[in-house]
This record gives sequence, structure tokens and C-alpha cells, in this order.
Amino acid sequence: MTVDLHMHTTASDGALTPSELVALCHQHRLQTIAITDHDTLSGYEPARLAAQAYSITVLTGIELSAEDDRHGDVHMLGYLIDPHNPDLRAKLDHFQSGREHRAKRMVERLNELGIALQWEHVLEVAQDAVITRPHIATALYRQGYASNPAEAFERYISDGKPAYVERVKITPVEAIELIHRAGGVAVMAHPGLVREVEPLMSFLADHGLDGIEVYHPNNGKHIREAAFHFAKQHGLIVTGGSDFHTTSGHHANTPGSHLAPSDAPEKLVARQKQIHTA
Repeated sequence: MTVDLHMHTTASDGALTPSELVALCHQHRLQTIAITDHDTLSGYEPARLAAQAYSITVLTGIELSAEDDRHGDVHMLGYLIDPHNPDLRAKLDHFQSGREHRAKRMVERLNELGIALQWEHVLEVAQDAVITRPHIATALYRQGYASNPAEAFERYISDGKPAYVERVKITPVEAIELIHRAGGVAVMAHPGLVREVEPLMSFLADHGLDGIEVYHPNNGKHIREAAFHFAKQHGLIVTGGSDFHTTSGHHANTPGSHLAPSDAPEKLVARQKQIHTA
């Protein structure tokens, strides 16, 4: 079985709609996928419906934007969650309003810097998606303030840059707890992007972590090996995915470029039953 458990659509910061992404997954012979948009579930149902034509299984998924002071961004993937869970829905609504407030404040700071970006320019890029920094970067590029979105991001709105604004925060442990309350399984995303990751894995394993994304484009050999051995030693599920966003540009790759073990979906289901029947 070919399995990719980390992909994004236009519901957050991906370039393809859910149905377009599913069609591309079919071209790459994927059999089981998870749509893991940032802090939103709105891409799941369209993807699930589109996947019926290709006999592709779509797992419910999300990528929660967690953070702590020592380790920085520590994103948490949630699988097999209940999309209608009221606690989760309330928290996602809070995240979305926080993202919009943050994005508006970034536009204000850009204006203070003499950059005449308008809020409408950002909305044109984001459409109906949850607004993220890449949308602002793309708007800056389209308005001629950078040669590409990556340059706009790094020059103006990445951490520590002049128009950066902190987001509404949730800790990794709070993310794990939220995923569990929504009936799901919590997996640490892309450990290769996390500072001081090895002590963090130990800490999170003691606080309910269910798995680690061992296979990811940003996980180097050392991280892959360390995360794999840690997962095996602590009974955590090994997952993986392409973290697909787009087929072109700075972060281009293809669905299935990094696969999860073929038995990962089965282990996620077993872990879910173990958690929620205990």
C-alpha cells in the first residue's frame, strides 16, 4: 500500500483544491492519503468525496500550529479525529479569527514601512482559505515588492523581520490533548524542523504523543534514524508524508515523494481504539 499522510490544499496554504490534489495523488498511484491543512478541516470532505472516483482512502487529518519557547514551532498532526467535535471546532474557530487578526496587523506594519499593500490584496490570494503568512508573501510578490514569494516572506514577515507578528499560541502538549479529546491520534510533524528535538520527543512521549513523522523532506539522515529508533523504543507509530503544497516554486515536490510505512494507517486505527476505549 502506498501511503502519504501529510499534504495541504487551498483550504490552508496549498496550491491545489482538494479534488485537484486527489486527482494528482491518483496519478502518483497513492492508495491512502491524509489532508493535513493548517488549523482547518474544511478540505477533508471535498477530498473524501473526490477520492471515491479513484478508490483512494482519505483519513481525517489536520496540522495544528503548536509552539513553545524553547523548541520553537512544534507542529502536531492529528489523524482520525472527529470533524464535528465541538471542542475542536471551537478551538479552530479561535485559531482562524486569530490568524485573521494577525494577518491584518502584519499588513498594518507593512503599511507603516511604506509598503502600500492592501487587505484586499491578501484576500484575493487566500480566497476562502485560512489566512497564512504565505498568502501575505504572495500578495507582496504580486504587488511588485519582491521577485518571488519566498523573498517577500524572508524580507518582511518571517520571525524577527520588520512586519512579523506573533500568532495565537497553543503548546505541543495542549495540541496532543486537543487531538485526543477529538477522538484522534497525535503525531509530531517534521522533527527535522524542530530545535533540540531529541529531548522534546522524550518529553512529549511522557505526555501522550502517539507517533513521529519519521519520513519527511526536511528530515535529514540523522534525524530520520534518531526519530525511528526513538519511536521503536517507546512504542510510537512511525509515519511519513511529502508535506505537499505545490508542484512549482520554492517548495515544489510531488505527492508520494516521501511515504509512510504501508502499515501506518492500520497502526493509527489500532492506536485510536486503544486510546479511546481505555
